[in-house]
Amino acid sequence: VLQQISGINVAIYYAPKIFTLAKFPNGLSIILSAAVSGVQMVATLFLSLLVDRVGRKPMCFIGLVFMALSLVILGTTFLLPGKPSGWLALVGMLAYRMAFSISLGPLPFIITAEIFPATCRASGAAVCWAANWAANFAVSLTFLSMLESM
Repeated sequence: VLQQISGINVAIYYAPKIFTLAKFPNGLSIILSAAVSGVQMVATLFLSLLVDRVGRKPMCFIGLVFMALSLVILGTTFLLPGKPSGWLALVGMLAYRMAFSISLGPLPFIITAEIFPATCRASGAAVCWAANWAANFAVSLTFLSMLESM
């Protein structure tokens, strides 16, 4: 559930809206969203090469620290005037999605498969991922109404 509460699906689903709010034109916002998604895929591949050498726990903590810092950067950009703040928003979004991809993105899938004994692995994983998708639904459903109330 922490994976969803971190806001990753808001960052994915509403990235063009976020970039538009950061003063990018509509067309460029869509292109930037696609580019950020490409960078996220590369970061996930990077994790797959690194996780067994560094360990799951350190990668998770490193990613969480960078996620928090990048969200501070992203949030701060909306307090700054002018066009340069849009590029800072892009940096914040890139850093956030990359940090997610080396921590809360793929690691819960790996850990969920490892923590349950073989006799109840399928049921345990199913319950975990049902809770994860329910949290995704709740976060995604509430974002636009929260944004409009600001």
